[in-house]
Amino acid sequence: MTRLYENPPAEIIHSGRKLKLTETDDVLFRCDGCKEPGYGRRYTCDCGGNSFDLHTCCAVTEDTLKHPLFGDLTFEFLKEPPPAADQKTKCDACGEEASGFVYHCKKEDRDLHPCCASLKECVIQDTRVFERRQKASRPCGMCSKNNGNFWAYRTYLDGKAVDLHLACMKKMARLSWESASQNRVGGAQIVRPSDASIESMLRSLRGNTRSSDGFDTFTRQIAGTV
Repeated sequence: MTRLYENPPAEIIHSGRKLKLTETDDVLFRCDGCKEPGYGRRYTCDCGGNSFDLHTCCAVTEDTLKHPLFGDLTFEFLKEPPPAADQKTKCDACGEEASGFVYHCKKEDRDLHPCCASLKECVIQDTRVFERRQKASRPCGMCSKNNGNFWAYRTYLDGKAVDLHLACMKKMARLSWESASQNRVGGAQIVRPSDASIESMLRSLRGNTRSSDGFDTFTRQIAGTV
């Protein structure tokens, strides 16, 4: 999979707007492309007083892509998901609704959020390794549920494997994002989630992981902040 957004240009024209790449690390936003939360690096413009923001992977897209977890299937970039039988299109990576930009495979009727499609196979955060898996093979370390239909990241604590649902990590980041947008916490505090609902999701993890700034940073990166 080619990653054009990994070295994005300083400026682009998107939907008639001139967008500039910003590297600000402590700004929360809602991507106007995929409709998912984002944090930090993004393309943005002040359009008549209204901010327009895009994840880099939503601003610099591929017409088509193939993903290693889906073999030879080809996904086409669409600005909105095709109509679904149940009126909702779900991302086949995280299981959540796709309501904006999406990569769609017509042959197998599969869909991927751009941010999910761009997730790295392996992430190293503060010496801890997180490996992307097509599905969890054990109860999630956050929600304790055994839902093996969607992607997870695996790490090891004291030599034991721990799987973390991608959806759970996104939910944690979204709760933090919503709290910050309602001025309950500041942008800088998002790195250390203090909301009770976030802590409840992490209760099943070991204490040293819960309190790790590196783990929080990794979770934020995974949850739609490419």
